[in-house]
Amino acid sequence: MEHAELLTMIVAVQEHDWPRWIVHQLRQVQPNLQHLRRYDWPFFCRVEPKVFEEFFGVPCSKFDREACSACVDNIKMVYGQDSPELGNLKRVIREESSKQEASMNRVKLLDTTNTGT
Repeated sequence: MEHAELLTMIVAVQEHDWPRWIVHQLRQVQPNLQHLRRYDWPFFCRVEPKVFEEFFGVPCSKFDREACSACVDNIKMVYGQDSPELGNLKRVIREESSKQEASMNRVKLLDTTNTGT
């Protein structure tokens, strides 16, 4: 992390180790800052392949699995293992995984290069 990024991180974090743009008790973006988009956030706050590769050494090929795992761990830590938040995340992960698998199967069906004809 470069010096400027480190300073940005120090300034961005408040006393409870939460970013300044998050209302800690509500775990929501402050109403006056809801216009911020994820790419407006400091680099180190983004869940993106480049960040995971630079900070954690996770190659792009393993990004999805590692990002999901990090989210699950954080939700467990903040809300608990039996929380509705964790249930919602796991449901979305299952749904998106099913969509991706179905899409890959469609691609395989359309692939005529390996038909042997």
